[in-house]
Amino acid sequence: MVTVTDLREQLRTAFNHTVQTQPPFTWCEERYLQAHVNTVLLIGDIHLIQPQFTDTYALAKLIETVAKEYGTIDCVVLLGDVVDGSDKYATQIFKQASPQDYINLQRLLVDVLFEILERYLKPRLIAVTKGNHEDMLKEDILFEICFHRRYIYCRRFVLSTPLGKMVFLHSVKLSTRGSMNVGATPQIIDSMLALKYIYGSDVVAIAQAHIHKMFIHNVQENTHLMILPAFLIDDRAVEVSMKYNNAVVVLDIGNTRVKVDVFTLPKTRPEMLLQYNMFIISEALKKIHVPEDVVCYVM
Repeated sequence: MVTVTDLREQLRTAFNHTVQTQPPFTWCEERYLQAHVNTVLLIGDIHLIQPQFTDTYALAKLIETVAKEYGTIDCVVLLGDVVDGSDKYATQIFKQASPQDYINLQRLLVDVLFEILERYLKPRLIAVTKGNHEDMLKEDILFEICFHRRYIYCRRFVLSTPLGKMVFLHSVKLSTRGSMNVGATPQIIDSMLALKYIYGSDVVAIAQAHIHKMFIHNVQENTHLMILPAFLIDDRAVEVSMKYNNAVVVLDIGNTRVKVDVFTLPKTRPEMLLQYNMFIISEALKKIHVPEDVVCYVM
């Protein structure tokens, strides 16, 4: 089990090397990789970290469950919005903290997440697709961390397997906030299917996140279409959706077909979630310097 103690032990001091605004490598909108993989774990929006809303406890439990069920996972794909920090939305943790303090905190929390994935699932490959929240960061820490960890970081990730191609991205449409989407509209499904015209008729799976609603899985034109929910407790969501609002998906690639294995958990109780997240943040803050004259507001 991934415990709070595990998280505390993995929290490390801010990177010793100099943080560069422009990392010394080229950004790529799309990555294409041909690999023989048997299992792919998909994780939707995490939004590290809104203390009252980000269900990090459910995420940790689901990673533990997948590890028990499969042992190891060949490839892990995070479908964007790994972090929540932005100047635009009122849900960011610090409203008046200096940009560098906030960046250091986010960096620590992302580092903990990646350490947990590597420790429990031992993947040969980790890929992160860029979401709208990463777009709004003053400093794209995912850009830097993925480079140093040798992860794939791109807008669209295309994985070519013996059964066919799999396309992973944050969303085919980013015109609205994820939390404001009504669900998987026909336009979104049509836009997902349109990716087959770009990548070929041998596309067997297309997965995105961004929409903060229940997990959606549909098969059209011999292609698995999946929309993963966010790890958020959203009171605006209807209760029937909320019990599925924490989910990860394992694509089990066999010799003749792709099996979609869904792992779900009910939402964590708000009082327990707040205590869990606040402890993680408190431990992280001990490892970075916050000037005394900075006022930090926790939402």
